[in-house]
Amino acid sequence: MSAGIGGAIAGFSGSKLYAFGASGPLGLPCFINPKGIDFGFIGLCLSGIVAFLLALISSMFFGAKKDVKDIK
Repeated sequence: MSAGIGGAIAGFSGSKLYAFGASGPLGLPCFINPKGIDFGFIGLCLSGIVAFLLALISSMFFGAKKDVKDIK
């Protein structure tokens, strides 16, 4: 769900890939417009942050609970 919301933010902001390169955080510069940083790149960065935070928060609320037992 969080990846879909992040992808929607990236899509609505007009993010475009201008060059092929590494994937993941190291490939982020491939999304920078050759004319300079535009709203598409800022929207892409924002979408990554939003997707990460939503996934973190949802896993904290709905994730698996671990039983903590004293080991003696």
